[in-house]
Amino acid sequence: MSFVNHMTNSLETAVSQAPEGGPGNSNSSFDMYTGSGSVEDKSLVRKQDWRIIPLCAVVYLLFFWTGRILVMPES
Repeated sequence: MSFVNHMTNSLETAVSQAPEGGPGNSNSSFDMYTGSGSVEDKSLVRKQDWRIIPLCAVVYLLFFWTGRILVMPES
């Protein structure tokens, strides 16, 4: 079986197993977090935010500084 056939079969399987109705369906595990929920849910999202946002900022700054250093003209 070729790679393309394998990927096509995998995609068809994933689509056939997807919940009906898409993201708005209450049975879907892909619903967007709206902020309404238990205290534990809110606490978990806040904890994830405090870990993810600083990591994204550090990665952005590293890419920015690396780009600036590589573009600096030589004197």
